[in-house]
Amino acid sequence: MHKVDLEGVAIRGQQIGKKRIRHEFHIKGPNRVLSIDGHDKLLRFGFEIYGAIDAYSRYIVWCYIGISNRTAVSVNKQYLRLLRATLHMPKLIRSDKG
Repeated sequence: MHKVDLEGVAIRGQQIGKKRIRHEFHIKGPNRVLSIDGHDKLLRFGFEIYGAIDAYSRYIVWCYIGISNRTAVSVNKQYLRLLRATLHMPKLIRSDKG
């Protein structure tokens, strides 16, 4: 990580003494909440990663590797593929503001 993400390592090194507050959330069952997030740190190598997990079981629903995850088209396409494959729509989709 020192070679790939020097800034991130430095920031995490400064936060060692600080305690992160994690809030608990309760999910009623599987396939109810889908958590989606992207990883942009590999952009300089020409690809990005986007993924989704089932918040209840922590099962990886999809993992998409492509040249762009910033367009809504690629995310929507992966979501529609999930619906077509499972024939089940989650009640809620969670993601960050990025």
